[in-house]
Amino acid sequence: MDETITGTEVAQDSASFGGPTSADGTTAPAEGTDVDLAAEFLRRQGFTIVATSWICRYGVLDVIAQDKGYTVFVRVADASLPPRCWPFAMHQRLRRLALLWLAEQHDPVWQLRFDAITVDRPEDQAPVLTHHLAVC
Repeated sequence: MDETITGTEVAQDSASFGGPTSADGTTAPAEGTDVDLAAEFLRRQGFTIVATSWICRYGVLDVIAQDKGYTVFVRVADASLPPRCWPFAMHQRLRRLALLWLAEQHDPVWQLRFDAITVDRPEDQAPVLTHHLAVC
């Protein structure tokens, strides 16, 4: 089950999440990195963001979130390569990075899920985010 949303829709509620606002108090257009947009999108969906852009010597986990008892590791990618087309090595790398993050945690984590958010940036239009559940 995939869910798609435009960057304009993400920006509509960004003020409630400390997002950018203009001087007159209205919401400014969504700006920032794809990871920022993805994290804001997940917040709007009820996720609790644990970390963004977690870095170790082996790579980066884009977004780590909590959702209904799951710890969710989210890869943010360009829409030109959907998750079903990712090579096996990319799935393996995501799992390995998740294990490294888990090794640093003091509280037990039992249920894990690996999601992806693809970002399409059409010319002169707001970005379109698609949330892919349980990709690996």
